[in-house]
Amino acid sequence: MKHVLLILLIACAALCAGASTVDDIPTRKVLELTTKNTVFLTGEIEPVKLMRLADQIKANPNLEYLVIHSPGGYTLGIDTFADVVSAHPRLKVVVAFAASAAAAIAQMVKVPVYILPSGGLVFHRIRSPAWGDNRELIVWEERLRQLRISDNWFTSLCLTRMNISRPQFDLFTVGKDWYLPPFGAVQVNAADEIVEAKCSKGLHRRRHTVESYTSRGLKMQEICNILN
Repeated sequence: MKHVLLILLIACAALCAGASTVDDIPTRKVLELTTKNTVFLTGEIEPVKLMRLADQIKANPNLEYLVIHSPGGYTLGIDTFADVVSAHPRLKVVVAFAASAAAAIAQMVKVPVYILPSGGLVFHRIRSPAWGDNRELIVWEERLRQLRISDNWFTSLCLTRMNISRPQFDLFTVGKDWYLPPFGAVQVNAADEIVEAKCSKGLHRRRHTVESYTSRGLKMQEICNILN
């Protein structure tokens, strides 16, 4: 029954927000993203990418915003990266879109987490492909044991800040993806506040990918088009 009530509560919040008149919509905070106060985590999450971005964050105490637009990726190192973000004196997280490991990072950080009106969070359980024949059964039994340990660890990270129980999280995520729109994310405390954001002209004009050391990831213009 509690699960049903929680689902209805999230749905009602989204419906009520959609039915509001222009006068009823609260004035949202508008973030000014510039080349000096913003870093981006985009594309597939990889350990090397997190290490380099962490070094960039530690080297710049004047940063204010970490914008996340990522479908997720490797979980290795996400807890260490979240610690670096949490230790920064001014940094706040802005979710454009965060799924899987990226969504877990947004839950682990001990800083304010904003979400854009067009943003969203997607949670699911640890996944791993299986192949082979019966001769590999013993190997896969050990791998499945390790997978269960990893799944419990990953789930505990995702639940760091949300105000729902483990059984409720299991209900939403076992065997499926759980998509949280902005109002739903705030409702369950997966995000603190819905905000607007826009890029400065200097940031918008950048032509290179956010991660210059990899060919993957959205271009700055594409990120800014999403935000503006």
